[in-house]
Amino acid sequence: MDKSYFDNAPCRVGSDAVKYYRGKDVLPMWIADMDFPTAPSVEEAIKQRAAFPIFGYVNDNDAWKEAVVSFFSRNHGLSLKKENLLFSTGVLASLTATLLSLTSIEEEVIVCSPIYNCFFSCIEHTGRKVLDVPLLEEENDYRFDFVALEKAFKRSRLFILCNPHNPVGKVWEKEELAKLVALAKENGVVIFSDEIHGELTAPSHPYHSLFEVKGAKEVALLADSPTKAFNIAGIQTSFLYSENQLIREAVERQLGYDDCAEPNSFSLVAMEAAYKEGDEYLDALREYIASNRIAAIKEINSIPGLQVVGMDATYLLWVDCSSVEKDSRKLSCYLLEKAGLFVSDGAQYRGEGHIRINVACPRVTMEEGLKRLRKGIESYK
Repeated sequence: MDKSYFDNAPCRVGSDAVKYYRGKDVLPMWIADMDFPTAPSVEEAIKQRAAFPIFGYVNDNDAWKEAVVSFFSRNHGLSLKKENLLFSTGVLASLTATLLSLTSIEEEVIVCSPIYNCFFSCIEHTGRKVLDVPLLEEENDYRFDFVALEKAFKRSRLFILCNPHNPVGKVWEKEELAKLVALAKENGVVIFSDEIHGELTAPSHPYHSLFEVKGAKEVALLADSPTKAFNIAGIQTSFLYSENQLIREAVERQLGYDDCAEPNSFSLVAMEAAYKEGDEYLDALREYIASNRIAAIKEINSIPGLQVVGMDATYLLWVDCSSVEKDSRKLSCYLLEKAGLFVSDGAQYRGEGHIRINVACPRVTMEEGLKRLRKGIESYK
């Protein structure tokens, strides 16, 4: 697939895209969706389904499950069983169902910040409490604090893993994941592993699924979706996987109670097409994003006071801005109002002194965004 497929992305202003709600004068590099068209296979599958003019209730089927099993086998060497796959309208719907079915009100749930902000809201909205074990930042990189995690695992029944990690772009090593599984088994903790960014690593740096670790299938739920990698978040399609029958059936019941287990007319056809025929698209996409990432890191690191913190995965750059302004909310608001650049404030991820920048856009768009970033930082200082 030629790079022009990603260079010539359609304009999204006026398309009801959340990303562009601030209008044409603001360049949005905040929310985690891409400005690239989806894979041709996905687009064609949706068009074919749309050609049949009845959009009633949809039955589950085996076709999407077989596509998932085949995709993860050929791309990640995982042997998944289709009978253990559950459909869900989204990873956050799956997380909410997991919280409601496996924990109790006021119970503590472990996360490692800085981390995706919606994990906090899911925990709090279900009446649970956040037990935050912050990542350790060392030499421009992050790692788990296993001493603190060992204590936390004795106080909780659920640990939320982000793999690869959003927002810091960390690809966890298999040895680190094995330590988490060992802690979970020792303490009776379930691991909810959100692996939605797994396809968005550098071409030379594949991620390790938690389910590569021996014993993970006994204590973990794998939550994933093609929505990030294929830019179809508006389709609302995802899956859950567990080989622990008690865990799987408890969460399945809750998904049903929450009305999050029913696909819409496009959910299953989009997921099947993505996982069955999307490999060529993904290969080209990863190359394009990697090129953008390299160029962006070089440019951002040349701006006095800014430093990109380690970057193995995702199209989201985690930037230390504390030398310019420790109050990242204040800085991000300034960039929005004075430079016309919309970036994410790191404080919402409990990563104060950082901003998050999305580079999943045509190169010319990214370059304009980085120009605005430089001018905004220079005028702020």
